[in-house]
Amino acid sequence: MLSYVDAHLNETPDLEQLATFANLSKFHFHRIIRAYLNETLGNYINRIRLETAVKLLRYSSQPIYEIGYQVGYQTPSAFAKAVKKMFGVSPSQIRKNKNLIIAMSTKNIKHDFQLVQSFKTIQDIHVIFSTIKRQNW
Repeated sequence: MLSYVDAHLNETPDLEQLATFANLSKFHFHRIIRAYLNETLGNYINRIRLETAVKLLRYSSQPIYEIGYQVGYQTPSAFAKAVKKMFGVSPSQIRKNKNLIIAMSTKNIKHDFQLVQSFKTIQDIHVIFSTIKRQNW
């Protein structure tokens, strides 16, 4: 699922589709993704978009506005604002100074996640139910 998100950074992810892809309900999908990444899916997507953008700014000759569109930002100003907020410098500063050291925080990344299967025994619950035989219409 994360590989799919990484390959489609320019798209807005459909949570229902991602949850179905992971064979989970949306509720459990959010819970498990948050536990695995130690950040929300939205934060993960924003971080990966911006990290990808920095690589493209440094190592490609694409115009800055095209890089913004390529990583999923709708306008050049939204892209510039997001880069400045995360890294403290503008996209053009990153492009001009390729030796600029940009610190990417890894404190939120958690690599030791493991799912643990557990079963819980509960007391029997008495219920009443009825089956209705359908007729062919």
